[in-house]
Amino acid sequence: MGAEKSGNEWFGRYAETIVDNGYSIVAVVPGTKKPRYPKWTTACFKDTDPIFLSRQVKKYPTDSIALACGTKIIAIDIDNTDCEQAIRAHEAARTIFGDTPLVRIGEPPKRLLVYRAGEQIDTVRSGNIEVLACGSKFVAFGIHPGTGKPYSWLEDDPTDTDLQSLPAIDRQGIERFLRRMQAAHEANVRITAAPANDNDPHATLRQPMLARAEREGLEARIVRDGTNRVIDGREAYLTLLIWDEYQKGRTDAASIAQCAWARFAASTDLGRPKGSSRRDRYSIRDAMAKAKFILRKAPLRRSATWAAIIPRGICTPSAGRNTGQMTASGFTKRKR
Repeated sequence: MGAEKSGNEWFGRYAETIVDNGYSIVAVVPGTKKPRYPKWTTACFKDTDPIFLSRQVKKYPTDSIALACGTKIIAIDIDNTDCEQAIRAHEAARTIFGDTPLVRIGEPPKRLLVYRAGEQIDTVRSGNIEVLACGSKFVAFGIHPGTGKPYSWLEDDPTDTDLQSLPAIDRQGIERFLRRMQAAHEANVRITAAPANDNDPHATLRQPMLARAEREGLEARIVRDGTNRVIDGREAYLTLLIWDEYQKGRTDAASIAQCAWARFAASTDLGRPKGSSRRDRYSIRDAMAKAKFILRKAPLRRSATWAAIIPRGICTPSAGRNTGQMTASGFTKRKR
């Protein structure tokens, strides 16, 4: 399990644990992406000073926590608002690099993937994917300035994941990934799901539909306000969205959860607690749990025909960066 991200004392609660797990951290002004100190880039090249850490925890416990990229970690920022394209980037990276247990969610369906740095290369950007390396950082715990909501981690997070347990990525793998993404750009076609051919011995069976009575029962529990935002019956609403994404033929729990959560977050009141506890709030982990349950309940899936569409992008070094790597990964949690 990851850290329980309750309250606003992000730095006071988690900074020391994260440093103990091998990461270098940067103090960030709450509710922003702005580093508190101008010389923060030194964190990209050395361990966090224990004296600084102790003082910072006491003086600014509500600061957000950023992880410094470069010599220890490389972060892949998939800055794409199209759910299908974001999932495609995950799938390509999973094939080449394997899975990383650290997937951070800021503004769905955008996401950020964390790897251990195998070597240093220049920071690059290709289309909507940016590699964060030396001279870069990303907020790991805090409030997203755009959504006003806490950043979340799909399953594991830096408080319970040792740096050395992360998969390492190198230049050769990065080049393979970029070539694959470039080929997808030039293909300029779209991923589409096709109904399974019942006579095809390689096709799996179609998943069952949600029973009409059950669907109507869930819909009856949903309450919306004057702006059509769901204010009650949120559990039922999330369940319906998970089923809808499942019926589109998605092939894994991560893609089901990610697309359903993007719709849920955009149309639901997330300001109120999930239950009686003020600390218990809805997060993408609730969507993941429901997606996994549905797949266990009806694991046979229809086959799909795949192609790809990503606007053609040019891979160029990002201005103001020093070094870094480019990669992505899927949502699947690694077995340890």
